[in-house]
Amino acid sequence: AVRMECRVHLSPSPQNFEFQIGFANAGDTNQAEMGFAEGAAPTWDCVIDSVAGTGTETDNTATAVAANWQILRIEVDPNVEARFYVDDVLISTISGTAGNGVPQGTDTMAWFIRIATASTDDSCILDWVRIWGVRSND
Repeated sequence: AVRMECRVHLSPSPQNFEFQIGFANAGDTNQAEMGFAEGAAPTWDCVIDSVAGTGTETDNTATAVAANWQILRIEVDPNVEARFYVDDVLISTISGTAGNGVPQGTDTMAWFIRIATASTDDSCILDWVRIWGVRSND
């Protein structure tokens, strides 16, 4: 499995704001990502997706705690599943097959962080990021 983990701190009352971390293959055709998007009840959402729009999303899986540090982790077993954690607690496991969102073992995988905001009051502090693992299903 390959893993990505980061420590993040959202602004006290995030609005008009998006934050995502994840893995994608070259061409961004298969990806596994975890993200926060604005909403009345801010939560971390877990997604596997493909360019064709096939895949799975698990919404509202864990509270995104404003004005507090949280550790997010994604583990991807290529061709099999993606697991999503907040503060070392497994919040979602999404199974998939090659072509419907889980990056494939033969893919050249890249990691990404996306931050978008439409307000100067919103921010996200990223303390650290680490990526590790082997590219097999062992």
